[in-house]
Amino acid sequence: MKNTKLPIAAILIHCITTTNLYSNNNIQTIDCHTPYNTNNRWAATCIKGESEIEIAGIAKCASAAGESDIYSLAPSVTTDPDSEDNTYCWCQIYSPFISQLIYIADFLYQTECENWCGNFCANTATTNQKFRDTIFSKLKPAKE
Repeated sequence: MKNTKLPIAAILIHCITTTNLYSNNNIQTIDCHTPYNTNNRWAATCIKGESEIEIAGIAKCASAAGESDIYSLAPSVTTDPDSEDNTYCWCQIYSPFISQLIYIADFLYQTECENWCGNFCANTATTNQKFRDTIFSKLKPAKE
């Protein structure tokens, strides 16, 4: 059985919701899991039936938190290369579409953020409905 690629509208239906979807009176559960996170790159794969789509993202440690705290969106964030205050973890999807950055965590030390932010992004993308609802709320096409 071969997996098929989904159009963006289908991706949103498959990946935003964590509830069961009903088709022909059979419950079909969407399974989202994290295949990898390496340094500041992360990904989540969402599967429904035989269809799957991989969402790829980047984790950024910045010097400022979100305006309204956890799950705030921002078009960009500031990272100060001369500071050790880049302790705020932000996530962004860059494929197959581009999201705004979403604030998800604050670390005590910049090294902790650098070591764990990608893991937080990947895990939160697969386990947290509010994260997915928020990050998918303002999308734009990825440049090809």
